[in-house]
Amino acid sequence: MELRIRVANQLGVCWNKLELERQDAKLPHHLNGLTLAEIAIKDHEKLKTVKKSPGYVPRVDLVDGQGVLVEKVRRIFEKWFAQHSSNNLMSQQDCAVFLASCTNEPCLSTDNRIVNLFARFDEDQDGWLTLQDFLSTLLTQTSTRTPQTTARRSSGAT
Repeated sequence: MELRIRVANQLGVCWNKLELERQDAKLPHHLNGLTLAEIAIKDHEKLKTVKKSPGYVPRVDLVDGQGVLVEKVRRIFEKWFAQHSSNNLMSQQDCAVFLASCTNEPCLSTDNRIVNLFARFDEDQDGWLTLQDFLSTLLTQTSTRTPQTTARRSSGAT
């Protein structure tokens, strides 16, 4: 596992929110796939963690004035569903993997969040979420936060 991810897990932060430094020099990200020996980190060498500044992140609408997902947001959610489902259906295990990828925390299919989500949004109670079920969960989450629901635009969102 990559060093930044292990350090971030220990600190309880997301891995992309920190930098690692040694002797006042950042460890370049292109070293991510290398072992500690390949990076030449010595026994008892101290590494410094630095929290990245998020800088300015513009906000974007997730839903329109009628409470419908904005098209670009819908396409992103559809892509997430495609990445975490099989045959256009998402199981509780698939959903747990999706949630873990979003939170950078382990998640099991028996997690209360997953069980409650399926109890509420699995329309036909067959143990599978369809794309529409999945979109309904996300729309409900975005619609209940604030009347003018917005999110920070990430340079990595596609």
